[in-house]
Amino acid sequence: DQPRSRGLGDVYKRQGYGQLVQADNVIASPDQEGIDGARTTLHIRDHYSGLLGQYAAKRRTFENNLQAMTHFGGLKLHGAKVACKSDDADEIANAARHLGWITFPSPPGEWPHNTHCERDVGLTKEMSGAVFVQSGFPDRCWPPVLEYTAQARSFFSDAPIYEYEKGTPQEDEKKGKTRFEAAFGRAFDGPEYPFGALVYYKKKEAVPGGSKSVPGYFVGWKIEPGHFYRGYVRVVDQEDIRLGKANAFFPIKIREEEVIFPRTADITFPLYNAKQKAILTGRDFWADLKDADLPRAEGIVDQDKSEPGTAPTDDARPDPEDKDKSTAEGEGTAPHHLKRHASITFQRMLEIGPTISIPGVK
Repeated sequence: DQPRSRGLGDVYKRQGYGQLVQADNVIASPDQEGIDGARTTLHIRDHYSGLLGQYAAKRRTFENNLQAMTHFGGLKLHGAKVACKSDDADEIANAARHLGWITFPSPPGEWPHNTHCERDVGLTKEMSGAVFVQSGFPDRCWPPVLEYTAQARSFFSDAPIYEYEKGTPQEDEKKGKTRFEAAFGRAFDGPEYPFGALVYYKKKEAVPGGSKSVPGYFVGWKIEPGHFYRGYVRVVDQEDIRLGKANAFFPIKIREEEVIFPRTADITFPLYNAKQKAILTGRDFWADLKDADLPRAEGIVDQDKSEPGTAPTDDARPDPEDKDKSTAEGEGTAPHHLKRHASITFQRMLEIGPTISIPGVK
């Protein structure tokens, strides 16, 4: 990870967040158009901390790149002494100059162009592939998947330590810290939760007398300019997806306190499970989804009656008085049965393994 671009060694060794920002556009092919007509994203990276941002747009333009860079830098980097490394793309360089940044575009034909950023783009795309498989989301959802992956890496993965930083105060400052911590000196205080996992959120349009909590899928965090988190997460509504609505995969902004996050042991991915079933049966996944028996909100505790972040689970504890109600051997009274805490599913059997030593349990 030594600085390799000729004449830019001192630029790469700048110490501190926001002193060197790298940017590169990712272009999708014409047949890979994302939701809302997205055809490109701008990948932005702070070199010191490794903080990332992915910003989808319909076209690669000066206006879209300026909006993305303004959101990434916020007030702190607007007009600041920021060096911006990119390839020879005017729409990136001009947007950076508009913010008062000093640009270092790679001359045409020079190699390497934007090494650290290009390597980071490849790694983000590879990690997004795993997110796609786990969530079961359709291919056109690549914009929110890339955005989630970049944010999750920023919030929860370790900050990079370069070879030229080893044995220096910069290594001590970043060692054991996330990228977000290295950039801002504090830990990210939002929920750490996987993309596409089932959650329950408070829906204002609930029918009178009905449950206020409805099922949805977690798709990330609502981040304000400058990477401020104000307690809002993003979800998509399960029923909208099941009915095939045109805007079903457009995220909804919900307060974190109004979302129930099942415990780690109870995390499930309904779209992935439905898609795996379709693969095994050879049926049309999206056609079957309209009739699929996906998890519903009935029977769960409303958010205003439970602690934030608790899982909607049944109480599996037996009545303490039942221990005295058993009869002597041979009287034939049925024993007390506990409520099942979790369903026996194919996915759980893959994770835990089958029970082979107890009669009647398969």
